[in-house]
This record gives sequence, structure tokens and C-alpha cells, in this order.
Amino acid sequence: MKKTVFSLLVIVFPSTITTISQNSLTLETSLPRDSDEIIKQQISFCSPGKAGTDITWDFRDSKFLNEVQCTYYKGNWDSIFCMQQCGTIYKYKLSKDSLLFLGYENPTTQIKFTPAPPILRYPFNYGDTLTTSFIGSGGYSHIYALRAYGKIRTTIDATGILLLPDCDTLHNVMRLHRREIIGQQLSPSGFFDQCLDSLNIDRKLQNDSVTWQVDTYQWYLPGYRYPVLESIENTITQKEVPKRHFCQSTLFLPEAQEILESDTENNYIREQTYFSQESVHSKEITSPENKLSDKFSISCQIDPINHIISIQYNLYQNTTVEILLASISGMVLYHEPPQTKSSGFYSSEVSFDQLPGNEFILTAIIDDKCKSWKIKK
Repeated sequence: MKKTVFSLLVIVFPSTITTISQNSLTLETSLPRDSDEIIKQQISFCSPGKAGTDITWDFRDSKFLNEVQCTYYKGNWDSIFCMQQCGTIYKYKLSKDSLLFLGYENPTTQIKFTPAPPILRYPFNYGDTLTTSFIGSGGYSHIYALRAYGKIRTTIDATGILLLPDCDTLHNVMRLHRREIIGQQLSPSGFFDQCLDSLNIDRKLQNDSVTWQVDTYQWYLPGYRYPVLESIENTITQKEVPKRHFCQSTLFLPEAQEILESDTENNYIREQTYFSQESVHSKEITSPENKLSDKFSISCQIDPINHIISIQYNLYQNTTVEILLASISGMVLYHEPPQTKSSGFYSSEVSFDQLPGNEFILTAIIDDKCKSWKIKK
């Protein structure tokens, strides 16, 4: 039987929230939006590795699997906001600076949490931790009463560089780690043998013969509303013996997120990142030590109708030339490798009609100097 994230009764609190701006999860740039639909590509499992700063996560050898995961968002954050994923509907509400998890339902299971536990607060920075307990009641298979309870600990525990398959190096990445310890009970009569509250949940979990631990790791890139990578591990502990139940990883790459409509806040962050890089490039080009006019002249023309970029450059001496077209996140979409060319006039054309995303950075590298342009479809 195919294993999914939501196996049997196990609760997985999906992080519907977050994106990162200046080393922080912010309310303005992170909440999912009504009517957003995202498709995540499943890949071979990416083991999360250690916590800390300046970490390098190298997942370039992960394999793409023949499976995707679709997520749909609908609702109003002031009342009920829903996320539908893997056949389950999750319900949330925003209360001041806290995101509350109201409950979830699918054809076999319904759970309502009372009170609704906060699973994130804003802003949330590297090193911040939020710990809470939860108690939920509902039903299973329209026959049994169901009670679920446990503890949730959420922290941003790592920052660094992320390397993904078929993607360039992603910098300034932050990782969120959420750990849930879950217990559950079924009752055909609707009655349970013990009253539960936040004070005795720990003792109840320690005495349970079976508990579930769900670890969710999410990697976020500045200027993107949703995580670019997510890894989930589910471990069952029975009679104090832990055993991995399942694990999976999914990608929602930056260029796929760039096609989301009207994400003004994150577009601004991406543009600021680009202009910061452009400022560095401009300083290199105009520096008195780099007399570029003695080596070459260069210009760029854009045909917005046919989506063609034309680069013209005139070399005054034998020079090495390299041309790249990349997404805003830095993923290379087109590359002319370095070639040594003799003096003379040259022209290169690049079509961006079929490329993913709406914004690109075109870079020409001549000797050790570079010139960049921002391109929009």
C-alpha cells in the first residue's frame, strides 16, 4: 500500500506559513494566500543534518521521483483558512501575532483542537523556539471517538547554503524544524479513562505504549513565500523501541514560485537582492583600475514581443567571453561557456520565451569583469 504523509491517524502539523526576509520569518511575506495552488516535486529523502550557522546542505545527488504533491489554499485568515493536501483539509486562524491550528478532517478522520495550539508566532528569528501542548477530540471511521494529544516544539535551528539537484547554490537559507510528539486513543463508547489537560500530557505520553514522533524540516530562501525544500520523518515508538515509519522530501524550487501571481512583497525582496548584486557589479565595472573601455564595449537589446535578448559586444583585443542567463534566485537557465575570442564585433541571441519564471538576470563576463541586466517577460 502506498505510504503518504498522513498515515492512519498520525497528525502532521504542516507548516503552512513562512518565508524569510533578513533572517526572520515575517507575517507580511510568509502567510499562504487565498487561491494559491502549488505543486511540489518529490525527491529521494534529504537527511536534515546538524543544526547551527554556516551549514552547507548538499543534496545535489538526490533523485527526482515520479510523484508530485499538490497543495491548495482557501479562506480568510480572520476566520478560517484551509489548506488541502494529500486528501486532508487543515484549518487555521491568525490571532494577533500567532498562527493557530484549529483542526483537520478527511474522509476517515476528524479532529478539533480545544484550545487551538499556536504553532508559530511572528516575527520568528534564528534561535527562537515555541513550545506548546495540544488536545484534540473527534472521530475515526464514523465509528470510534478519537482523542489526540501531545507536544509541539518549533525552532529555526540552522542557516547556511543549500545545494539542490538541477539548481544553483542557494545562499542565506534558513531552516525551520518542528517536532511533534503525539499520542492518541480510540473509544467505541466515546468515553476515555482519564481526563487530560496541559499539566498531565507529559506523564500520559511517558506511560503510553505507542507514540508517534514527526520531524518536519523546511528550508526557506529570502523572497519566496513557500519553502524550497521540505523533509518529513515519522517515527513510531512502541514499548520504548523507536522505528522509522516513513520519510519523504519535496521540492518547490524558486523558479516555480516566481510564477505565483501578484506576490508584491516577495518580488520586492528579490529585486532588492538583485540590485544589491548589481551595485557590486557596477562598482567593478566603473572602478578606475578596471578600464573596460580599453578592452571592450557592450550593449543589450530586448525584444519583448518575440522574447529575444540580443547582446552586442566589440572586443578590442583577444578576450575570454562567457554569457549566462539565470533566474532571480540564481539558477542558471542558459550558459555560453568561456571562449577566447579575437578582437572584433560579436552578437549573441538568447530566447527566454519557454523559460520558467517572469524575471531573469543576464550576465556577460569578459575577462574577469562582468555586466548584468535584469530582464522581465
